[in-house]
Amino acid sequence: MRILSWFFINGIFAVAMYFGFYQGMSGAQNIVQLWAWFTIVLSGFVMSDAAVNAAIKTYDKPKIPASLDVVFDTTVVCVLAWYGWMWTALFYAVHMILLAGHRQKVLEVINAKKEK
Repeated sequence: MRILSWFFINGIFAVAMYFGFYQGMSGAQNIVQLWAWFTIVLSGFVMSDAAVNAAIKTYDKPKIPASLDVVFDTTVVCVLAWYGWMWTALFYAVHMILLAGHRQKVLEVINAKKEK
């Protein structure tokens, strides 16, 4: 079920990107811009101790492999850059780095607790 929610959410974003960039629909571009910047702003909070502790409490397994998330986000960055949205692409890449750092921090704390 968790993987389906990831595919659903990211699938909507991918469809909006398709219609916005490849089909030239400005409404879809607006949705992409809103969604991307909302994601970027939220990712600024993932490194906080509160976010890491919340992730640790609910951690069992990731929804999806991290590699799939990285491939999707890299594709998003490439499409944004290809169509000239350089600032959005740059900050979306920062979002990727923050998310990877968050994952790493959560796993480090979990592994440290297992070793004790």
